Amino acid sequence: RVTGIEPSDIGVNGCKQKKIKVYKSYFNKDITKKIIAERGHQDVVFANNVLANIENLKDFFINVNKLLKIDGYFIIETITLETITKSLALEMINHEHYYYFTRNSIANLAKNTDFKLIKTIDLKLKGSSKRFILKKINSNKKNNFIKDLIKIEQFFQLKKIIEKRKSIFIKKLTYYRNKNYNIYGFGAYAGATILIYYFNLDKKLKAIFDDNKNRLGLFSPKSCIIVQNISKIKIIHKSILINLAWRYTKIIERRHIQNLKKFDYFINPLPLLKVKKIVVKKN
Repeated sequence: RVTGIEPSDIGVNGCKQKKIKVYKSYFNKDITKKIIAERGHQDVVFANNVLANIENLKDFFINVNKLLKIDGYFIIETITLETITKSLALEMINHEHYYYFTRNSIANLAKNTDFKLIKTIDLKLKGSSKRFILKKINSNKKNNFIKDLIKIEQFFQLKKIIEKRKSIFIKKLTYYRNKNYNIYGFGAYAGATILIYYFNLDKKLKAIFDDNKNRLGLFSPKSCIIVQNISKIKIIHKSILINLAWRYTKIIERRHIQNLKKFDYFINPLPLLKVKKIVVKKN
């Protein structure tokens, strides 16, 4: 049987619709005790794309350990420095994340909270991420930390790569602006806001489009760019569409075959600049 722990109303309602037993709470010592009392110790605990948002990781791992059976598993999915560098999903570097992990940092947390890291799996989620499978072990001894081989030079290298991508994109954007093209964006999720400000688009976009109905009619943070339905807007001037949701390009192109014909160019800023000319004439 499945048990959920979720602090948001949206998440809780989603679990209830699927008839999943859910506790509306953050994961802490008290909710751990309550679940053990009411549902017993668990075989597996999943933490998908939440680890980077947790400030006190040691307490989190300790509570997971308490919740598991003696031979239980803790399965984590998260972004890492390696995956960000590989995918250039720079929107993953934002104020919501306390940490960016390496395999060794996960192994260190495991060793010092009575877990053993037994497997690492590469994933394509969120641009690129990793799944870490940890097994609960019986150990009362104090473990030594693994020496992490990540050096500060690797952070500077990532910065250098990202800044080069930014320079190339802005140069191309300036070219189209000088040719009097109107500029639109696709994608109104949190990561798109990061990209809007990193690429200096806040005063350049005429509108932002998104498929999520809950975002339509709202405005982007600070820049107040309205989020609209791409199917209902009429484009009559020369225009380009910047794909802020570049990690979902194939889905967007498949879903919006007709809508993309409203624009002259469809541009992906990352991981490499890609400009696609729309050859079909606009209506």
